[in-house]
Amino acid sequence: MSYDRVAKIFTHKSQMTAGNCRGFSEEQWKLPGDAKFGVEKKLERLGRQGVRLADFLSSFLQNVDGEQNYGTLSGDSLLKEEQLYSEVLAVILAEPDVEGIGLLFDTDQYQTFPSLDANTRDLRETLRLLLVRLYGEDLGGRDLQEEMDKVSSGGSYNVKVSKELFGPYAYQLVDKDSQRDSYHAIDRAGEKTPYTESTWYKDIKRRWSYNSEGLKSYTLNPWIRNDIDGTNIRKHEEYPLVYKSASYEAGVWSDPYFDCGGYINDWILSYRIPFFGNTGYGSAVKFRGIVVVDVKLDLLDIEQCPSDFYASNAFMGTARCDYESTYCVPIENQGFQLHQGYRCNCKQGYEYPWKGANEYFYTGDLIEESRLRYLDNRTNRFDRLKCRMSSATQTSSMLLTVTLSIFLAFLMK
Repeated sequence: MSYDRVAKIFTHKSQMTAGNCRGFSEEQWKLPGDAKFGVEKKLERLGRQGVRLADFLSSFLQNVDGEQNYGTLSGDSLLKEEQLYSEVLAVILAEPDVEGIGLLFDTDQYQTFPSLDANTRDLRETLRLLLVRLYGEDLGGRDLQEEMDKVSSGGSYNVKVSKELFGPYAYQLVDKDSQRDSYHAIDRAGEKTPYTESTWYKDIKRRWSYNSEGLKSYTLNPWIRNDIDGTNIRKHEEYPLVYKSASYEAGVWSDPYFDCGGYINDWILSYRIPFFGNTGYGSAVKFRGIVVVDVKLDLLDIEQCPSDFYASNAFMGTARCDYESTYCVPIENQGFQLHQGYRCNCKQGYEYPWKGANEYFYTGDLIEESRLRYLDNRTNRFDRLKCRMSSATQTSSMLLTVTLSIFLAFLMK
């Protein structure tokens, strides 16, 4: 228990802002790891937004093949950029407590079909560069004009290209003047320092690149139309579909850190969970990227009540309760605030000292305010914020005393 250490944590947190964070070192952008105690349960609801997207990506990348053909039925297409941007934006719009969410594909792991914009100023040059990328400088023996004619006639290229990096990320901002939210989506592949170079990204990739032990297997039982008119249904040719995905427990919550110069520019916690695709060899899977969910640190409740000695909790045992007559009870949804997330209830055999009051406890902020007034030699009631022995207990004690006195007097006769 260290009141000084807790005070330093909150002082450091309050001193850093988006305007002055550049004046601190990167090490000072972090808070101790034990300041996030309980985040796995308290913010699980928000972390599972990332689990949902990781499940979707893992299922799609392991089971969908655009080249499959079942007669009148064909396989689904590849994931389009617009679709993935829509997925992350949908989370931001539906869950206001999520500040940012991204799908960060690993190097050369996002595959798509090349698109040619008919409005491109120099369509011929665009097509030439695409063919060079796909087939080399000799265009694989293809005639550029013939390929142009295919495009002009509405033909398409059923070839896959891999983007070196692709990281659709959506985040929200609040205008300080109007207090209105604005929503943004960007590709984090364009960052000055690639996200794949981040220490946290390398750690997660190292864990899952060569060892899929711990992934959960899921089974899908799809039924499809037996003909184009849908007169009946039948099992899918690949029935049942199976895929592997990481559970919520396999994801990792970061230590608290200040997102200096980033998209949120505040103290945040990040939940990170990997997603996987197939290798083309049986049921084996491979690491394809990471889903990231960013939430503000202020959403996390701190626990100041006493707990097990081995708990990694920076705030454990710092509640100001009088433990002789009261006990500490956590209060939920108070956020990352000191002396707001607990109250001191009267123990059994004790009672609230002021008659007629509806309360039977003292709140942590009331006790702390009285303590500060006491330290400043101002009017306060710090010494009175405790419970007294209840009347029933006092009566029982008096009766016991009288009984013992009579008994002793009788023995002395």
